[in-house]
Amino acid sequence: MLPETLAAARAIEDKRYRADALSALAPKLPPELLPEALATARAIWMPKPT
Repeated sequence: MLPETLAAARAIEDKRYRADALSALAPKLPPELLPEALATARAIWMPKPT
């Protein structure tokens, strides 16, 4: 269920709501999902390369 929850958080379009969802979810994630969550969090505020 946690992979689906992380996928739902990644799909949130508003950056602030996505960040809130990720920060609430992160402590509950198993270690194997943490890299994906971290990459998602980093992508919120980092511009995409051109």
